[in-house]
Amino acid sequence: MNRPYNPLLILLLVFTSYHPSAQAAEPKIVACMGAKVYPSPTAAPIEDAAVLIEDGKIKTVAAGVAFKLPGSTEVLDCKGKVVVAGFWNSHVHFETGWQGAQGDAADKLEAHMHEMITRWGFTTVWDLGSDPGNTLALRKRVETGEVRGRKS
Repeated sequence: MNRPYNPLLILLLVFTSYHPSAQAAEPKIVACMGAKVYPSPTAAPIEDAAVLIEDGKIKTVAAGVAFKLPGSTEVLDCKGKVVVAGFWNSHVHFETGWQGAQGDAADKLEAHMHEMITRWGFTTVWDLGSDPGNTLALRKRVETGEVRGRKS
C-alpha cells in the first residue's frame, strides 16, 4: 500500500533503522518511491527515483521502478519529496583535538572524525574558523584516502 509521508518521518525511519535494537532477524526492506534524489551536490538530480533501503542501509537508487520489490517491502510514497545524499554541517571547527592533523595517526583522526561528524550522518562539513593550515592538511589526507572521511 502506498502512503504519503512527511519528510521528517522518512528521516526518523532511516535514523531508527540504524539503531542495533531496531534490527530484525529478517531483513527489513523499505522503498522510497517517486522522490527527486540529489546523489551529490555536483550531480544532476534523479527524477522519480526509487531508493531501496535494506536493514537501514541504502542498497539501490534508480530512476523509476527499475526493479521488482520483495513482497514484504514497506513502500513509502515520496512523490513531491526530495532526498539528498547526506547532511551538511556548515558550522564546524577543527580545533579541539585536531591540532597536528598533518602528522597524527590516521586511526586517531578517523576515530575523532566518526565521533564528531560521520556518526551523525554528515557527509559534508564547512570550517571557516579554524587554523587553515591544519584544516587543509586534514582535507588533503581525506582526499588522498589516507584518512577515511566517512564511516565504512
